[in-house]
Amino acid sequence: MVKDLLSPSLKEWNVELIKRTFCKEEADLILGIPLPRCYQDDQLICHFSQNGKYSVKTGYHLARRHYYLKNEASRGGGGSGSKSKSPRLFIWSPKVPEKIKITVWRLATNSLPTRQNLVRKKIITDIFCPLCEQGAESAVHRVIECDFARQCWALSNIPFSTWQHVDGEVESWLRTFQQNLDHNQWRLAMIIIWSMWQQRNIKNIGETCSNPYEVIQFSISYLQAIDLHCLNCTPPLQQPGEQEWQPPPIDTVKINFDASFSTATSSWGLGFIARDHNGLSLGWRHKEIHGIFHPTTAEAMAAREAVYFANEKGWRNVVVELKEIALLS
Repeated sequence: MVKDLLSPSLKEWNVELIKRTFCKEEADLILGIPLPRCYQDDQLICHFSQNGKYSVKTGYHLARRHYYLKNEASRGGGGSGSKSKSPRLFIWSPKVPEKIKITVWRLATNSLPTRQNLVRKKIITDIFCPLCEQGAESAVHRVIECDFARQCWALSNIPFSTWQHVDGEVESWLRTFQQNLDHNQWRLAMIIIWSMWQQRNIKNIGETCSNPYEVIQFSISYLQAIDLHCLNCTPPLQQPGEQEWQPPPIDTVKINFDASFSTATSSWGLGFIARDHNGLSLGWRHKEIHGIFHPTTAEAMAAREAVYFANEKGWRNVVVELKEIALLS
């Protein structure tokens, strides 16, 4: 039973017992499981859902994920260098906003709500493209065959010949497309794909969309804005201690916390200090937690200890910060 591995107080792991009973790797995994401060009876938890309860929806998504991974493995073939085994890094690696990456990823997986997909799901009956009103709006039509898309590519600086040959599968075309472009050309192509989808959505609800020239000008400006933002917003490297501590408002307590990992003991050190608006220390604590956690998890545990400490002291006006970054107030 799990409770047999706990200390008599049932609030901490029995570290010595666990290390004697299990090998180092298993012991680290067990000690890495956070424990509640109050004892609770063991219960079954489904870790695939946010609320811990299994549902038909949870099972559906698990089945979908299993089906997807199985198909990815079968399409990968026997060679270790198969391109289809790549987790689509060519989509997720470029420095563009996440919304653009998600749109291109949905295009690659044919999960965009194109009219062809909506007709197949019997949501709508009109299958024709809302931009050119000629062909059936499939993923291939949306970015390759549509007259609107062809004009966009022709107006861009992207080599025109890269999109002329398609084997019917959008992801294969995207991979080939990306391999024929340099880094910035591929980023621009991703933005153009996203922009064309946005204009499609505007036209789909009956409003006036931009023309291909405006789409390309917008996409180029958007890429320049991304690069300018990354250049201006990259924070300079700072040495520890360069940032000054900012006092809280009067009658407010500020608690700064942090967590650090020790490779020698495979444990985390959690610590915090509470100060008033004059900078005077009102209390501090340090706690060692055995186990291997993600850094964010360890910092969250340190924040939890800080909140418990403030509650014990009866403080009501409290600001809790990770180093100098405000997280809770």
